[in-house]
Amino acid sequence: MKRYLTILIMICLIVNVFLTSCSSQKERMSTVSYSENEVKMPEGVDEVFDIKQIGKKTVRIVGLNESGTIGTVWDSVDEGRSWTQISTFTRNIKINKTKGITTEIAGYLSPKGQIFCVISEWQEGNDSKHKETYYIVENEQIKKININLARVEGGDNGVYNAEFANDGSLIIQDGFGQMYKVNQNTGKVQFTFLSEQMMDIFNPFSLYEDLMYIYTDKGLKAYSIKTGKEEKVDDSIKDFQGLEKKSIDYQRANFMVTDMKDDLVVYSIDQQGLKLYQNGKVKLLLEGNQLCLKSGMTSIYDFIRCDKRGLFLIAQTMNGSKLYHYR
Repeated sequence: MKRYLTILIMICLIVNVFLTSCSSQKERMSTVSYSENEVKMPEGVDEVFDIKQIGKKTVRIVGLNESGTIGTVWDSVDEGRSWTQISTFTRNIKINKTKGITTEIAGYLSPKGQIFCVISEWQEGNDSKHKETYYIVENEQIKKININLARVEGGDNGVYNAEFANDGSLIIQDGFGQMYKVNQNTGKVQFTFLSEQMMDIFNPFSLYEDLMYIYTDKGLKAYSIKTGKEEKVDDSIKDFQGLEKKSIDYQRANFMVTDMKDDLVVYSIDQQGLKLYQNGKVKLLLEGNQLCLKSGMTSIYDFIRCDKRGLFLIAQTMNGSKLYHYR
C-alpha cells in the first residue's frame, strides 16, 4: 500500500513543483558539517523498503527487483560500499500473477533478522478493493498470520507502514493513520494507540525503547508500547516542532528519536535541511540545498541512525529508490 500511495504522491509533487515554491523557515541554530553521499544499491535491486542495523557493524536492507516480484535481503559492513545477499524472502511465497491483478510486495525488517512481509493485491480498475496477506519470514521459512485491521467505509484497509518493537511485536500504521500493536505470532491486535482526532496516514513515527513517538498536528506525542497509553514526552525533546505539515503530507519530512550521551535527541530531515534537536537547541547538520530533497520530486521512505555508522535515508523518485548516507 505504501508504494502505491507514494506513486500518487509523486504525481502530486510534480504538480506542486509548478504551482508553488519552497518557503524558507528561519531558525536560530548552530551549523555542523555533514555530507550526503549516495550509496550504490545491490545489483538487481530497484526498490528498497526498509533498512536496519543488525548487531554493531552490519547495515541490512530489504529490496525488490525491477518487476517487483522478487524480494531479497542484503547486508553491508562498510556503509554500503559493498553488499552481500543474505536471502530471498519471497522464495516460498506464492505470488498471484493472474491477468488483471496488480500485486505489491513490501517487507519490514526486525533487528533480529525477521521480516514482516505484506502482499497486496488490487483488481485493475477498482483500486478501492484489495486484499492483503501477511507473513513472518525468517531464514526463508514463512509463517502466515491473520491480522484484522479496523474496517472502514469506502474501501478496504491495509498496512501503510510497520516496525518491529523491542518486545518482538509489530507496530502497524494502517491506511487511515491508526496505529496498532500486533502480536507477530498470532496476528492478534492487542490495542490501538490513537484517537480519531490524532489519526493521519502520513504522520511519521519513531520507536525508541518502550515508547512510540509520533509527530502530529499537536506536536510530538509519546505512547507506551506496553499499554498503548499516552506518556509524557521527555523534557529534552518535548518542544520539538521541526516538521511542516505540508512536507509531511508529501512524504518529504521525517524524524527519529534516539539517545546521545545522557539525553534523548531528535534527528529530522526535510527540504530545509538535516537537523539535530537537543534540549531546546537546533543544530543544522546539512543545509537543504545540499540534500536529495532539493529535487521537488523526491520523497522519503525511511530514515534511521546506525550508531557510529551515521544516518541512512531511503528516498523514492520517479525512477525507483535511492539510498543515501549522512556523516
